Amino acid sequence: MKRNFQRRSRSTGFSLTEIIVVVLIIATVAMLSLMMISRVRETARKSASASNLRQFGVAITSFVADNSGYLPASRSSQGVYWPQIVWPYVESLDPYLIPKSPSQPMDAKKNDGEGYFPMADKSAMNPQNQPIRWNYTINGGGPTLPFAELSSDGKALPGIGNGWSRPYMQLTDPGRTVMLAEGTSWWLNSEAKPDSKRIRRWSNGTANILWCDGSVRILNPRTDLRADHFRAVK
Repeated sequence: MKRNFQRRSRSTGFSLTEIIVVVLIIATVAMLSLMMISRVRETARKSASASNLRQFGVAITSFVADNSGYLPASRSSQGVYWPQIVWPYVESLDPYLIPKSPSQPMDAKKNDGEGYFPMADKSAMNPQNQPIRWNYTINGGGPTLPFAELSSDGKALPGIGNGWSRPYMQLTDPGRTVMLAEGTSWWLNSEAKPDSKRIRRWSNGTANILWCDGSVRILNPRTDLRADHFRAVK
C-alpha cells in the first residue's frame, strides 16, 4: 500500500514539456491580442484621418464657391501655403494632423513618415502665429496639377496673388482626380505619381485619398492609382 501511494503521488505533477507548451500558448495568445489591439487602433486612426480629409473637401469646395470658381493654389506668389489659404474654412489645427500622431518638432532634415511639415523656418502659420503641422499632401505645385502655381508655359496663373490656382471647371474628371492624400510633405509637385514617397501608407500599404469631387477612398497607391489620376486635364 505504501509503495502504491508513492507511485501515485509522483504522477500528479506537470512535466517540463507540458509547462513549455502552456507558456508558448499563453505567449501566442498575448502576441495575437497585441496585434489585434494595434490593428484596431490603426483602423480608428484611418477612420479619423478620412474624416479630416472630408473636412478639407468641404473647405476647398467652399473656397471655390467664394472665389469665382477657382481652386486654391498650393502656394501663392506671396509665399502663402495652401493650409493658410483654406484656413478661413477650417480654423482649427486638428484636421491638419492625423489623430494620435506623435507631438514632435518640425525638422527640415528629418521626416519620420508622420507627415510633419518639412520646413524648419515654420513658414506655414495660422493667424495666431501657431505653426501648422499637417499629414496631408496636396496634388499641386506642378503646372499640370489641379493646385498649380504656374501654367504650362511657365507663367504665373491668373489670380495667383490671391491664392487662386485653375478654375474647378477645367478638371476633366473630378471623381478620378486626386485632391489630397495622407502624406509626408505638404505638396506632391514632381512626386505626383502612384509610387510617390510623399503619399503616406498604413501598415497594409493603403492610404486615404480625397478626390476632387469630395469623395474619400482608401486604396493602395501603387496598384489603384494611375498617372492620369494626378493631372488636372487628361
